[in-house]
Amino acid sequence: GITVSTIGTNNAISGNQISNFTAGGNITGITTAAGNDNIFSNTIYSLTSSGITATTLTGIAITAGTTKTIYLNKIYNISATGAITTGNVNGISNALASVTMKNNLVGDLNASAGNGADIVRGISILSGSANLYYNTINLWALSSGTTFGTSGVYRNAAASLEMINNLIVNLSTPNVSGRTVAFRSSAVGLANYSSASDNNSFYAGTVGPNNLIFYDGTNSDQQIVDFQTRAATKDQASVSVNPTFISTTGSNIDFLHLQTSNCELEGAGKPITGITTDFDNETRGSSKPDIGADEFDGAKLPVSVSIAALPSGVICSGTSVTFTASPVNGGSPIYQWYNGVTPIGGESGSTYISTTLADGAAISVKMTSDATCVTGPATSNIITVSVNDSPTPSFSPPPGNDPCANDDVVYTTQTGQLNYNWNVPGTDGVDYIIISGGIGLTSYSVTIKWLTPGSKTLTVNYSNGTGCNGNAASSTLTVHPVPTIGIFN
Repeated sequence: GITVSTIGTNNAISGNQISNFTAGGNITGITTAAGNDNIFSNTIYSLTSSGITATTLTGIAITAGTTKTIYLNKIYNISATGAITTGNVNGISNALASVTMKNNLVGDLNASAGNGADIVRGISILSGSANLYYNTINLWALSSGTTFGTSGVYRNAAASLEMINNLIVNLSTPNVSGRTVAFRSSAVGLANYSSASDNNSFYAGTVGPNNLIFYDGTNSDQQIVDFQTRAATKDQASVSVNPTFISTTGSNIDFLHLQTSNCELEGAGKPITGITTDFDNETRGSSKPDIGADEFDGAKLPVSVSIAALPSGVICSGTSVTFTASPVNGGSPIYQWYNGVTPIGGESGSTYISTTLADGAAISVKMTSDATCVTGPATSNIITVSVNDSPTPSFSPPPGNDPCANDDVVYTTQTGQLNYNWNVPGTDGVDYIIISGGIGLTSYSVTIKWLTPGSKTLTVNYSNGTGCNGNAASSTLTVHPVPTIGIFN
């Protein structure tokens, strides 16, 4: 490989292809020690060792120095075939320096006979401090060792670490007491793990006691929510996604590049000052970049919502109208109904019912979907309501004082309306006689001779020129019996 140990302020190791090394001991693609180095745009692959026990293979190893920047490197197919137990297979490792690793692709690291708790590591932070930004790590190691374990990212608890926008996938197979871990720490807790760490994706295979998002030797977090609870304010916007890659073959130009279907990673990162492009020099989203080394165009399902009214068309005032929302890709959506631009208080269901709509009311709904891989909130069509006023029947003038039986009482309502409907209690000819009016749809007045005493409630209703009916008006009188006239001694 290449070893750089020059004390300088701007050493550059770039554009190298380091491959096809075979040995019986340690192998390192690039080793950097003293100095401030920029290591970028290198391709390191097919490093194979048959060494055993403490043999270590590393794509890029930082063993000393001051400030290092490791970026745009592609590392794959690093393999230990011997029975290593205390050694490691590492994509990138850091010791002693202050290092920034960004936009690197690391995958296909193997130790087929490895037998130890943490044999394969995508990135290993042994000491010093490290900032990991926009890296993609994808592991799928297998081993015959009974205690075989792996880590997407390993951190010695004494080392300082900040991780933002990294895609860490560990699909390795843990054996017996081994663990497949996305993020592993050497000691309990998250001291020296930066509070700015966030917007990462940690995935460690099917949830289970040996497949862990985070592990520190004592605590085992199987799900992202468990880790977020432990991390408190850190990684609260991080996710756990098993992505679909275009290719996992290292020689492919699309190695560890993302399919458009990975919408949960689309725009799920946060901007980092000074990093505006990805592994392929494609411009990152300025406000919502993607997670991982590859900025891609994710395909999200469109969200939409439409509404319908029942009854529809022109209505009469006071009519009960039900508006119903029909969502597309809504999941279990949240709704907010509007009249014009004004939210309707308390209306957050899929239906809205009103009996008080005014003419010109403009009803719509905004829907927020809780489904994954969808576009943002959707606003429905607007239904503009046409409302005709309903009449308000009344008696004008009122019928007057309570009568006696056999008295004529005149009831009169508004003139010029349609479809008059008089409702007289009792039986015609027994309890009352209609003297005049009250017959036919155009009769606005009726004269009643009450024949029997008691409380009498008469109602009238009609429709106006728009065909709207009002609420019936009623008049209640008490009919007194006819006094008996007699001669008394």
